[in-house]
This record gives sequence, C-alpha cells and structure tokens, in this order.
Amino acid sequence: MALPTLFYGVPSGCSFGSIVALEWLGRPYQLCRIAMPEDVTSADYRRINPIAETPTLMTETGARISESMAILNHLGARGVDTGLSFAQGTEDFDRLNQMLAYLNTTFFSAFSPLWYAIEHAELPESEKQALRNLGARKVISAHANL
Repeated sequence: MALPTLFYGVPSGCSFGSIVALEWLGRPYQLCRIAMPEDVTSADYRRINPIAETPTLMTETGARISESMAILNHLGARGVDTGLSFAQGTEDFDRLNQMLAYLNTTFFSAFSPLWYAIEHAELPESEKQALRNLGARKVISAHANL
C-alpha cells in the first residue's frame, strides 16, 4: 500500500498546517511540492485536483482530499488516540474546529491582497502597493484576533 502523499505549494503557505499535522500524527507520509503557479495549473496536476489548488492529500488508498480543513479533519480523526484531535461531539472537538475555521477563512483570506499583488506582476506599481498596504492591515488585524 502506498504512503499518504501531500501535494503542496509553498511550504509556509496554506499547506503548512497539513504538513505540521502529518508530522504530529507520527506516521510515514510523502511530500510532493508543486511549483506555483506553473505546475498547479497543469493538466497533470488537474488530474489530482481539478480546482488546481494546494494542498491535496492522496490517502493510502488513492482517494484525494482537498481543502485544508477537510485534510486536517481527516488527519485529526486518525490521531484522536495520539492527542492530535478530539472525539467528535465534544467541546474540545468544537473548539478545535472553530480555530481551524478561523485559520482557514479569516486568517488565510487576510493574505489574499498580498498573493494577488505577487501573482499579477503586470499590475502598475501603484496598484500593487495599494494591495500590499491593504494586505498588511488585514494580516495585522487577523494576527491580533488570533
């Protein structure tokens, strides 16, 4: 049987939580880095994830799970006995999911203007600077609320 494989883009980006969870789970796995934006939009990668985003986890059975929250819940369910997650229906489980949802929505989306400025090099410098300023304010706010 194959090892679970996490297809990821930027190690310190949205895939980071899945990498940490895999490490904390303490079971063998593989990492496969996908060059962004070139490889993530390729026909080969779209066979793995039709939406062309990272991360995507390919399980031991070949099933594919995309979206960070889904991957983290999948891994957490396999690590309840290790303390990685909590039994479903408990207050601890609900608190963990609340934090994961915050990180996946509010926190991650704060970086959107910054990513947009990076991914659209053709923008005039004044627009890129406006996006960087907006992104900086949003990231500061998201960190403060964390």
